[in-house]
Amino acid sequence: MRSRLYIFWISFVIWPILAGAQVQDHIPHTQFSGIEQGLSHRDVHCIHQDNQGFIWIGTLNGLNRFDGYQFKVFTKEADGLQSNTINHIIGDGQGLMWLFNTTNQLFETPSSIDIFNPSTEEVLSFEEKFGKSAPFSLSDIFSFAATGDGCIVFSTIKNKLVIYTPRKGFEVRKLSVNSFIVQCLSAHQTIWGYIYNKRTNIREEIVEIDFKGNILYRFKPQYPIQNIFIAGVDPSDNLWFIIKRDSEKSPHISEGELFRITGRQEPAKIIFNKKNAPINALNLNSVGVGGRFQCWINPLRGSLYLFSGESFQVFHPEKGWYNELGPANKYLAMTNTVFFDRRGQAWIGTEFGVYHIEIVPRPFRQILHDEK
Repeated sequence: MRSRLYIFWISFVIWPILAGAQVQDHIPHTQFSGIEQGLSHRDVHCIHQDNQGFIWIGTLNGLNRFDGYQFKVFTKEADGLQSNTINHIIGDGQGLMWLFNTTNQLFETPSSIDIFNPSTEEVLSFEEKFGKSAPFSLSDIFSFAATGDGCIVFSTIKNKLVIYTPRKGFEVRKLSVNSFIVQCLSAHQTIWGYIYNKRTNIREEIVEIDFKGNILYRFKPQYPIQNIFIAGVDPSDNLWFIIKRDSEKSPHISEGELFRITGRQEPAKIIFNKKNAPINALNLNSVGVGGRFQCWINPLRGSLYLFSGESFQVFHPEKGWYNELGPANKYLAMTNTVFFDRRGQAWIGTEFGVYHIEIVPRPFRQILHDEK
């Protein structure tokens, strides 16, 4: 009886402390690969999964295929790529990989595009593949994105919307907005993106358009605003994004607010900000270091990945769990991109290599005290 009372007293005292500390109830399993493991260059800019399940990694010195055990490298010198710098990889409806070499972090105007067949390892330049059938030159491209089934969408500097599928080829539409940056595509065949203000250098509005270029939804936040960062769409096809503002009172510290859009008939809703965030450690203020896009949502699991130069946080805004991935994984402080494979696992490209991360619930542990 005395032993039971002792355990009860410990539980009564310690449990509120643990609850207040917000113990991380999910744990990350991480695997890191760098040049020591065979990666052709440490600076990873993009990640893609092909139809056979292989992971492809674009770096500043070639294309890498990872089969789960080792890397196979493809380069300009050995395999006929136009460039060893690969900033974006997207797949089309035939399973071909489009390799983009872009030089601007804000705009995605490519200096070259290679069309790579991952099965045969054959490569053609964009010009060799399409010739005069392409309705734009590479210098016209303003932004691009792709659906999961391989429909590729471009916006151009001439305010055109271009949709490519292998069956129909290129279809051109007139955009009803200017300076539209494509960010992601929804499950119901619409396009989410930004309206970019060239004068202020700010992505100042979020817009949803259809495949004809017509506006379906438009959200313009009130100033003061530093920028908008779209994280993507969740498993229910809701759009998540973060707005960074300057605080109204001095000192003017940048403050982040997390929003969700659930439908075109509903206004954008603030989910978390500094005042109501249920997780004390959650930091929405440092997202987007240097104006780069630094928040992502897992489209299969709904968890948000937030990066800053100081931390890398993962949390689920609806289920409430939270995890801080640093400082054990020190290279996450130099993150370039996050990709989610078909199992919902994260691949994080950094300036020093790539992390493969699976976040799983912490197994239930019970501590028994036996008094001798």
